[in-house]
Amino acid sequence: MTNRTAEAETFYSGKKKANTMKNALIVSTLGLIMWLGETYVGKVHDKPIAESLKFMISITMLADLGFKGWNPENVKLILPHKKPRNNKIEKRELTKDQKDFNRELSKKRVKVENILAHIKILRIVKDKNRNYRIGFRENLMKTACGLHNYRQSA
Repeated sequence: MTNRTAEAETFYSGKKKANTMKNALIVSTLGLIMWLGETYVGKVHDKPIAESLKFMISITMLADLGFKGWNPENVKLILPHKKPRNNKIEKRELTKDQKDFNRELSKKRVKVENILAHIKILRIVKDKNRNYRIGFRENLMKTACGLHNYRQSA
């Protein structure tokens, strides 16, 4: 196996059948990107990406279930309720209060999804890219996030 093939395999995610990258973002309520995490390639879950984060002040963070079990200091983590697994005897559902909580939480979190869509307006960020130069993809994401923040502040 050549070095180039080994590099390509580290970027490959079996689930998406493509070369993938993943970044974690922290977004303010004003829609600005406050922190852009390190770029991870291939199969990586959200929780290990966030493990390196340390917060000096107390904050409240809205997250998805990919961060379940993550318990950083000085952070109040708000996660949606997960539907219980079905039992053979009875089918379990979320209560009305849990459904209402999830609905209100998703109304707030949808702003983050819109910000990700704004970042991906720069098509090179989302399209297939097989350029394996060191730092190339990280610089693309930094540029896209910087342009988003510039558009928000202007």
